[in-house]
Amino acid sequence: MNHAFAMRLPVIVFTLLSVITCDGSAQSANSTLTLSAQELEVLREACTALRNPARRDECGGVVARLAAPKSAAAPPTSLGRAREEIKLRSIPFASGDARDALRELCFHLGDVDEREKLERCKFDNNGRMIMAFTFGNIRNVADIFVSSEGSLMSFEMAGTKLEMLQLTALLEEKYGQPSREKNEVENKLGRRFSQQVFRWTDSRGTVIEVHTIYDKIDFGQVALKSATTMQSIDAMQKLQKDANKGKLKSPQSNKPA
Repeated sequence: MNHAFAMRLPVIVFTLLSVITCDGSAQSANSTLTLSAQELEVLREACTALRNPARRDECGGVVARLAAPKSAAAPPTSLGRAREEIKLRSIPFASGDARDALRELCFHLGDVDEREKLERCKFDNNGRMIMAFTFGNIRNVADIFVSSEGSLMSFEMAGTKLEMLQLTALLEEKYGQPSREKNEVENKLGRRFSQQVFRWTDSRGTVIEVHTIYDKIDFGQVALKSATTMQSIDAMQKLQKDANKGKLKSPQSNKPA
C-alpha cells in the first residue's frame, strides 16, 4: 500500500461504512469520491474479509457502484422555469379561439343534465365562464376568462392550504422546481400568518402561481395566466404604485401673485 493511499484510507473507509450503515446506497460516495483501480482492489479484498455475510454483500455492492462509470450530472435548470409549455388540459393560453374547446371541456365535467350544461357552459359579456373543475388534487369551481377574440387568458381555483401544498408537489413533478417566496399576511384581528407563493413560467410567458393563502387565511389559490394577462397585471400594479406615491406629495399652494 503506497503512502498516498494510506493517507486517504481513513476517509475512504469512513465514507464506505457511512453508506453501508445508513441505507446501502453509494450515491453520496459516488458523487464525491474517485478511486484508482488499485484502491478499489484493496477495498474489494477488505470486503471479502468481513465475517458477516450480509455486510460482506453490502460492502461488495458499494465497491461495485464506486467502480461504475460516473454519469454526467444533469445541467441545473433555472428555478421557476417550466420544463414544458403550460396548458389547461390540452388547451394553450393566448393561442387562437379556445371557446369551443372550453365549452366542450365544461360539457364533460360535472354531474348535470344536458339542459343545465347548456346554461352553465357559456361565457358572459366579460368573457368569463364558471365551471366545476378538477385540477390535480383539487376539485372546486373554477373561474376562466377569455379575451374578446376567445383566447384563453386565465384560470383560477381556490383550495385549502394543504391542498395547495399537495398541488405544488404534483406541479413540481411535471414542470420542475418553482421559484419560491415567503410573505407575512395579517388578518382583521391583527394575527400574522406565513404565506408561500410558488411560481412557474414557460417559454411563452404563461405563468402558474400557487398561493397557500389568498383572500382568506384558510384558503389558497392556484392561477394560470397568459403572458398578456401578466403584463396587464404588472401595468395596473405600476399605476397603483405611482398613484400611491402621488398621495405622499404635498399639495401645491395656490397663493395669489
